[in-house]
Amino acid sequence: MAITTNEALEYLKNNQYLAIISDMGRKEGAFEGYVLLKLLRKIDKTTPFLIYATSDRIEHKVMTLEKGGQGCTNDLQKLYDMIISIIENNVNENPIKPKIIKNSLSIDTIKIPNQNYEMGKYPITIAEYIHFAKDTNSHYPEWYEKELDEYKNMNLTDNAPIIGVNWYDAVVYCEWLSEKTGKRYRLPMEEEWEYSARAGTTSKWFWGDDEKELNKYAWYFYNSNKTTHIVGEKLANPLGLYDVYGNVWEWCKSSGEEKSLKGGSFEEFDLDYIESHKVVLNGVNHKSHNIGFRILRESKITFDCKECSTSYTIDCDELEWEV
Repeated sequence: MAITTNEALEYLKNNQYLAIISDMGRKEGAFEGYVLLKLLRKIDKTTPFLIYATSDRIEHKVMTLEKGGQGCTNDLQKLYDMIISIIENNVNENPIKPKIIKNSLSIDTIKIPNQNYEMGKYPITIAEYIHFAKDTNSHYPEWYEKELDEYKNMNLTDNAPIIGVNWYDAVVYCEWLSEKTGKRYRLPMEEEWEYSARAGTTSKWFWGDDEKELNKYAWYFYNSNKTTHIVGEKLANPLGLYDVYGNVWEWCKSSGEEKSLKGGSFEEFDLDYIESHKVVLNGVNHKSHNIGFRILRESKITFDCKECSTSYTIDCDELEWEV
């Protein structure tokens, strides 16, 4: 991509990024360090920024990370490369047709090979979840009935992933959908989520360990512009699942007072949090602008008979469920 430094900086400005470039000589190193620290302390934590400094004091790097900065470098070429990377990551080279909601009870699922379940093709969307909330007149997301600063700049359109719901909300949604459809839905367990996301691989991500490929498959800090995005805009994994990395953290079924979250979100700049194996824990009542969920449909259930040492597999679609 042929682009001048001024054009790159203009892009950052227009997209709410801030680049601090200090090329003061080393004779003024002490004064430079003072100025940089003063500038960094004034920057809001939600503003991603880049910094170039002729000095390389550790305080600058620490402050950069504390403030959510993308990078700190004393290499001007590296700074330029980072700016170009931001711009290129925001160009969707693989346009995908996003999900179109036809019926909020018709959840798209993908059969997972060698498993007795189907995984939600996408995270549950706002339109799908709000249908449930209105039908039950309960479990509304926390942004729905009152304006909260946390959600002011979030994508709250129909096909964006639901956010602002806790673990209990997600569980009750699954119970409601099961009752409405006669099918058995629930949250996936950690291992079920990870098995589906990996799609038979053992690497960091289902395509391998090359982080440069992440932009094709996920919304994260470097390309999300600080908000969630319509589900299905990035490429799917080999099984046909979309948004398994980034966009929103996804609640999982787990025991204990704290529940598991998988997949990372649009805010992650530490790529370790987007890897397939990564798990974070949060309380059952926790709600956030970067947490949603994906559901699982049980297609078969296997029961073990201890008395006769026999296993029985039952097709869930042939059963009538009471929720």
